[in-house]
Amino acid sequence: VNVGGTLLFLAITTMVITSIPYIRRRIFELFFYVHVIFATACLGCAFYHTGILIPILGSLTWGLDVLCRKVYMAHFRYPKKGRLRHISDTVVELSFQKTKDFDYNPGQYVRLAVPDVSMFEWHPFSLSSCPLEDRVTICIRKAGTWTKALHKLAETKQDVRILLEGPYGSVGVDLTSTDRYKVIMLLSGGIGVTPMQSLCNQLVFEHATKRREIKKLGFYWMERDPTALQDMDVSS
Repeated sequence: VNVGGTLLFLAITTMVITSIPYIRRRIFELFFYVHVIFATACLGCAFYHTGILIPILGSLTWGLDVLCRKVYMAHFRYPKKGRLRHISDTVVELSFQKTKDFDYNPGQYVRLAVPDVSMFEWHPFSLSSCPLEDRVTICIRKAGTWTKALHKLAETKQDVRILLEGPYGSVGVDLTSTDRYKVIMLLSGGIGVTPMQSLCNQLVFEHATKRREIKKLGFYWMERDPTALQDMDVSS
């Protein structure tokens, strides 16, 4: 029996299984820590096969990345105070004051940690506000263990400490060019409305201030929760 090959096969199989969307959403901690342990093991294997140089380079690269995101962005550059508000039984809104250092584009997302829930769990959420608003908002639907804990926290506490990194991503279609599209249709379903909400508010503002000409803007949102339909603003 090839012990090394068997262990490697089991490790990769475990990573694949924990990466299945259903498991990742329901047991995110398992998904996250399995991958962290495997990445650490890779550094150990690199030392065994190549000597000390590759593990040092890998550790420095990884460490610098963590230092920039988890320390500089989260603890020094970005706001650390947020406010929770229940929108419906399934959706809670987290907002914080926008600062000059927090610059983003419509449709982007951030990775968020709330120490009152967990210091070590970071989750990606789309920004639902547009960059021209004074407050940044994130709408979060109750789904897994972390989001359920956040909803429970919102019942007893409004002002919370937050940690942020990002923003990341971009819209696949170039909507930032003010002279490219004059007829725009936005489609969304459920909590997927959040990036469309940001885009819609930005487009409406640019048209109202004559920064761009929009002949027609259609916004279509399918949502089962009537309270969310009423309380989530999609047109500033």
